[in-house]
Amino acid sequence: MAKVYLCFLFAALIIAINATTGNLCSWNETKIPIHIRSIMTFESEFESGEHALFLQAAADHMNSIDGILDRYHICFRWDHATDTSHALSILYDYIYNGPPIPMMFGPPYSSVSALLNPVAGQFNIVQITSASSPAISDRDRFPLTVQTYPIENDMNPGRVGFIKLMKWKRVAIVFHDIEYFRENMNDLIRRLEDANINILTVEAVSDTSNPDQHIQSLLIHDARIIILAVYEHAALIFACQLHSKDQEEFWTLNNAYNIIATNTKRTYYDSMVLMAMALNASIGDLKLLNPPRKLEDFEYTHDDMRKVFNYNVRHAEFISISGPTRINITRDRQGLQLYISQYRDKRGDLILYFDIYGENPVWVQTEEGNASIIWSGNRAPVDGKTYLLKYVLVEETSRIIIFILTTIGICFSLFFMFINIRYKNERAIKMTSPALNNFIIIGGLLLYASIFAYGIDHSNMDDTGVAALCYVQFACVSTGFTFAMGALFMKTYRVHTIFKKARKAIKVEIRDIELLRWLMGLVALDILLLVLWILLDMIYITDIELQPQLDMTEPYLEIYTVPLLRQCNSDYQVIFLSALAVTKTILLTFGVFLAWKTRNVTISALNDSKYIAACVYIIALVIVLLIPAFSVTSKDVNGQFILTGSAVIVTMTTVLFLLFVPKILIFWKYRNGSDVKISTMASSNNNNTSSSLADNEASLASILAKVSTLCEEASNPQYAEGDKEQEQ
Repeated sequence: MAKVYLCFLFAALIIAINATTGNLCSWNETKIPIHIRSIMTFESEFESGEHALFLQAAADHMNSIDGILDRYHICFRWDHATDTSHALSILYDYIYNGPPIPMMFGPPYSSVSALLNPVAGQFNIVQITSASSPAISDRDRFPLTVQTYPIENDMNPGRVGFIKLMKWKRVAIVFHDIEYFRENMNDLIRRLEDANINILTVEAVSDTSNPDQHIQSLLIHDARIIILAVYEHAALIFACQLHSKDQEEFWTLNNAYNIIATNTKRTYYDSMVLMAMALNASIGDLKLLNPPRKLEDFEYTHDDMRKVFNYNVRHAEFISISGPTRINITRDRQGLQLYISQYRDKRGDLILYFDIYGENPVWVQTEEGNASIIWSGNRAPVDGKTYLLKYVLVEETSRIIIFILTTIGICFSLFFMFINIRYKNERAIKMTSPALNNFIIIGGLLLYASIFAYGIDHSNMDDTGVAALCYVQFACVSTGFTFAMGALFMKTYRVHTIFKKARKAIKVEIRDIELLRWLMGLVALDILLLVLWILLDMIYITDIELQPQLDMTEPYLEIYTVPLLRQCNSDYQVIFLSALAVTKTILLTFGVFLAWKTRNVTISALNDSKYIAACVYIIALVIVLLIPAFSVTSKDVNGQFILTGSAVIVTMTTVLFLLFVPKILIFWKYRNGSDVKISTMASSNNNNTSSSLADNEASLASILAKVSTLCEEASNPQYAEGDKEQEQ
């Protein structure tokens, strides 16, 4: 390989020396010379000569083939230019000091072509170039320029395809802010957006020698996959400064080196073949002009000949060493494949093929099997941290346990309701106001139902469904509390009123229907507040992101699970909740007042004062315990569900057992027909009152008997009808 390399290097130097010392082209005197020129603008004269070697080889090949320019000989010359002004100087030297040139190749750099080619076009020179800037495809600006190297925009589908192949969803773009890269990156941005690939940041670098500000922006955006569109020297500066930031892993997908459309030098060969084929096809067309012309007749003022050359260049089609060659309507070359190579052991290994007008990658077959990309750590880099949103739900175990306990509470409630309905005419049950007892149970059932509304799995519900669940929960808690406590206090209120009037021997009738009207009034107030809340201040769902948690099963993938907490909120939620809380506080205060007033009633079936006190105490205790517990578990859905469910189950079940178990025991004790005895023993909690009642036991027994009878009559509609008939 060393000898071959040296020979190749020597040949390149020979051509460079010969071409720059003047036109040393020689040909058979029987053939007519056709002069083709090229201006090379590579960084070094040696590199320019290396590429010009392929142009010269193609010219020699065309001169040796029968049937192509048989009467002519292609005489090729190239010159090296250090910058745009030097290239313009060489062009003017061609035009004013040399033979006419119908076609020329170059310059290969887009920045020089963008300025030089319009000038050459003014002299009817058709230009073939390997410059790949999309701007040069503009037919209005460059009507006589044809690109034989695929434009950068044609490589973008392959870039997008490679990104999709790697399953990257986030990239950053850094490009030199000049026309060549700017237009290409605009096209790439559009294609990335169409492919639903997120562009973290687009950095347009004006000063490529100092990209520090743009690197800082990449770090802020946590960019991992960077598409770098700059020239080679700027790419080295960027890579060095990026490495100086001490990033553990920072991968770069550089569009100048990793993704290549074809071997550039082969494209040079094809460019000369294209010019030869176009000139050969023009021989016949020139004869049809008026007047008829020949290739050697070309002058810079011949517009008609320029049109013929331009047409045949655009319609040439052949297969050459770099693949099929075909010029499309925008005068860009078609038919090339895009391939991706990776540098390994100081050489570029071919890995992937792409159809340049598609996005489907094809792995290259090798003797060992399919080629593959070698990554550090044997794994492809990730495009950044992946955050997976996951709604925080009640744990299944907690849900099942609380739901089972709630179901048990519901079963007890239904059992108590069955006793009230089935034995409502039994005196022991009748004296306890079974109709109101049933509404206490209904309130308990609503409170139990609120637990199901709280704990149901709403992960598949939209915001509307979750908001509806919140309304159901608020309604169940509010109306359930009112039904349970309101019915209990209505019973006590009747006992208080009848007992007070009975002392004065005044008959008072407070029917169940009247108490139920008052109870329904309290419930209607709850419903009114809830309806106003819905109409004036709709609930909306707020998603609160909690602390992300790294998935430790594959930590290198950097997949974080973000717990998402769904909360019901509204603008005036505090006001409406406060209004509901005030009504419940007033109701409890009224109940405590009634319990105090009826504390001396000694008929166990009628006196619920101690149970009311116990209920209020339990409710207050639960509230006092829940408030700090809720503040500690504000972002723990499972903990709040357990606390809320346990509070409702303990409170409501205790209330129901306190109210109904003693009455059921009395019922079973006297269900055989024995009359319920009315005790005249006063409460042990009030010794002074007991002494006073003992002194007047006979009178008190008579009063209590009347109270008992009145309560039975109030709870039994049949008594009410009989009284009306007697009065009539």
